[in-house]
Amino acid sequence: MKKIGSLVSSKLKNYVYMYLDPMTKDPFYVGRGTGNRVFYHFKKTQTDVFKRIDQIRKEKSAEPLVEILIHGLDVNTAKKIESAVIDLIGKDKLVNKQVGEGSKIFGRMSVEQATSVFAPKSIKSINEPVLIIRIKKTFRYSMLPVELYDVTRGQWSIDFKRALKVRYVFSVYDGIVQEVYKVLSWHKSGTTLNTRENLIIDNSEYEFVGNIAEEKIRKKYRFRSVKQMFRKGNKNPLKYINC
Repeated sequence: MKKIGSLVSSKLKNYVYMYLDPMTKDPFYVGRGTGNRVFYHFKKTQTDVFKRIDQIRKEKSAEPLVEILIHGLDVNTAKKIESAVIDLIGKDKLVNKQVGEGSKIFGRMSVEQATSVFAPKSIKSINEPVLIIRIKKTFRYSMLPVELYDVTRGQWSIDFKRALKVRYVFSVYDGIVQEVYKVLSWHKSGTTLNTRENLIIDNSEYEFVGNIAEEKIRKKYRFRSVKQMFRKGNKNPLKYINC
């Protein structure tokens, strides 16, 4: 079956669907749509989803399982549920290139993250040599620790002499410290192992190598706000403190 009739389509409305491996029953793609969208990737032959479908056909002589996870939704609810399902399964286990639309705002987060967003507490003072790095488009609350680390540590146009004095880096999204790293060394951009894709290397930029800071420092600063440390309209992603 590769087509949904008009009557069924009108009953389904907006829905969220999954493709599953026919043998293991593990989901490998999550999507949303209306009408025949559920079969879209069976025809779009240049996508990673189709490549996985084709792999299953060749290796297992079977078709992927197609399931409607939930239906009867308005479009905004469908977006949120799609995001939640992708976050729950884990993007690393799916061929989805993107997290669900709205995941950055409404997606999976810890209680500490939710509290920091809706009832933020400001950092009153910083005593250590710190570099604040504000990350934007690349962030989502459900990021794996290694993903957050890699998008935070590079690539940046730094003041190298000041950067050598930096002991800790604050990874900041929307004014809130998401993680604190202890800096071990600085390197030319793209010269250390990382999980980032499609890097455009700029030899004038740098990245750091480090570890998650000791728990005493993390408790002091993590999930606290640094919004007051930036003037309104300041778009510079970097700010040195005590350097």
